[in-house]
Amino acid sequence: MKRFSRSARVGFVAAMGGLAALACAPTPSGGPAAPPSGQQPPAAAQPAGPKPGGIARFGTIGAPPNLHAYVAVSGAGLLTTSGTLYEPFVDFDYTVKDYRADFPLDLKMAESWSQPDPTTYLFKLRQGVLFHDGKPMTVEDAVWSMEYFRDPKNGFEGAGRLNSVDRVEKADATSLRMILKAPNPTFLIDIAGGTSQPAVILPKHVFDEGGADALNSKGIGTGAFKLVKFDPSGTTVMARHEGYWRKDAQGRPYPYINGAEFIHNMDRSTNEAAFAAGEVDLVHFQTKDQHDALKKLYKDFDTQIHHTGHGTGVYFNASRPPFSDIRARKAVHLALDRHELNETVLGGAGKLSGPVVPGIKEGWGYSADELLKLPGFRQDKAEDMKEAKRLLAEAGHADGLKVVYINDRTWGSAPMADYIPTTLKRAGIEVQQRAAETASHDKDLRDGNYDIAWRHMANEKPLVRLPAFFESKGVFSKAAGISDPEMDRLIDQLRSAGAMEEQKRLVRRLAEMQVEKVYAANVGDPALFRGEQKWFKGYQSFFTAQAAPGASLWYLWLDQDQMPAKRKR
Repeated sequence: MKRFSRSARVGFVAAMGGLAALACAPTPSGGPAAPPSGQQPPAAAQPAGPKPGGIARFGTIGAPPNLHAYVAVSGAGLLTTSGTLYEPFVDFDYTVKDYRADFPLDLKMAESWSQPDPTTYLFKLRQGVLFHDGKPMTVEDAVWSMEYFRDPKNGFEGAGRLNSVDRVEKADATSLRMILKAPNPTFLIDIAGGTSQPAVILPKHVFDEGGADALNSKGIGTGAFKLVKFDPSGTTVMARHEGYWRKDAQGRPYPYINGAEFIHNMDRSTNEAAFAAGEVDLVHFQTKDQHDALKKLYKDFDTQIHHTGHGTGVYFNASRPPFSDIRARKAVHLALDRHELNETVLGGAGKLSGPVVPGIKEGWGYSADELLKLPGFRQDKAEDMKEAKRLLAEAGHADGLKVVYINDRTWGSAPMADYIPTTLKRAGIEVQQRAAETASHDKDLRDGNYDIAWRHMANEKPLVRLPAFFESKGVFSKAAGISDPEMDRLIDQLRSAGAMEEQKRLVRRLAEMQVEKVYAANVGDPALFRGEQKWFKGYQSFFTAQAAPGASLWYLWLDQDQMPAKRKR
C-alpha cells in the first residue's frame, strides 16, 4: 500500500514517483514508438490465478448524456463507454504501470498497420470481429466512422485527433488508408485513447437505420461488453460480449468478468459509503483528507495515488466585458493562489501546471522551476495581489468586480474548482458560481454563457485540447472570442511537425503566447487518491478522476473468494 508522507511541503511538488516524462522518441522511419507492423496485441499482464466470473460495480459522478461514442468523451460518459462498448484501431496498452511514460500501443480493430510513405497510414482490419448485434465489422464501417467523426458540421469535441488527416479511403476489402496533410510522427498516439475517447469504429448500419439518435441510445460497438440496460438516472448494466475477439496468453477468452454495473449520479459521500460496504469496487478521493477519513473507518483496502494528466485552470470568455480587457484577465491570473489551493485541497500532492501541456509532461512547455519564477505562479503572492488590484482599478473596477463562474461538478477536480472563489475574493472579485452536469456545462461553454469557467485545457497530447479551446474555429474558442492568427498558425504547424524537438519548440511558443495574452489562467494537475477492494485484481490506473476503470475493464478479474457473499454471482 502507498504510504503518504507527513513531511511539510512547500508549493506544488516538482515530481511524483513513478510518473515519467511523456516524451516519445520517433522510430527510425519517423513514426511514433509502436508495435511493429503486423505484431499481435500485447497480452495483458497476468496476475496469479485470474478467475472468470463476477460482476464488477462502479459509481460514477453524474451520468453519460447518452451512449454516442463521439459525444460521451469525458467524465461519466467516457468511464461508462470507453473500453467497454467501443474499440479503436489502436489504443494504449493499459496493462503497464503508467502508459503515459512512453505511450506503448495496443492493436485493437487494426490487426496491423504500415506506413508506405510519410503521409500514408494503411490499416489492415482484424477479421471476424462482430458488433454486439452480431453483424460483422467491415472496412465500410471504419471509413464511414472516421469521416463522420472528423466532419466539422458534427462539432465533436474529440475530432481534433484527426485534424492532421486529409482523407480516409478504402484500400481493399479488409484495409483502409488514412492520408495525412503532412507528416505527423505522433499520429497513432493522437488517435489512441487515454483520458478521452479514442477514434473508435461505429456501426454504419445502426446510423443508416436510425441516425444519431440510434447511436445515442443503442450503444452497439465491438467492445468486450454489450449493453443490457442504459439508465442515466439509475444504473447502466453491461454483460460480457460472448463474441469478443480477444484471448489471453493461455487461450482463455476475455473478458474474465461476467459483466459490469455503473451506478450513476453517485456523489462522493455515497460512493465512499458504498465502497466501505463492499457494494462498489473502486473509490476515488478528491482530497487526501477524504482518503484519511475513510481509512480510519474502513482499513481493508489498497491505496494508489496519481495525477490525472489534465492541466486545469480558469478559461476566460474574452468575447465580452470584463474579460475582453486583458487587464481583467491578468488580474484573475495574478490573484489565483495556486499554492494555497494545492495545500488546502490536495494536501500538497498536486502538481503546478502551465499552459498547453500538464505538469507531468516534463520537457515540454514550462518546467516547474520556470513557473515558480513567473508572476501568478510564484509562491509569494504579495506583489501579485498588489498588481491584480492595480490592474482592476485601471480597467475601471476599483470597487470590485462581479463575475459568473461555471464548472462541471462531476469532475474529480471539482474541489479545486470550488476553491477558486476564495482566492479571487481577496482581490475584490466576487464570484457567482454555477456548478452543473457535463451536458449543461458544455452547452454554457459553447454558447458563451459565462465569464470564467473551470476547465481541463492542457493535455499530455497537446492537439487533443488546443484546437477546441484556442484555435479561432474551435468548438469553445469561438464563443470565448479567441481569434488569434498567430496562435492558429502555430497550432497548424504543430499538426504537421515532424521531429520531436520541433513539436517541443512549438508547444513552448504556444505556452509563451498564452502566458502573454492570458486566454486562460492555468492552475495545476489534480492529485487523486484511489481505493481498491482486495478482490479487485489486475487494475492499472486509467488516470481518470472517477471511480471506474474505463479502458482497463476488459482484462480485470474478481477474486470472488474474497468478495462478500452478497456480491458473488
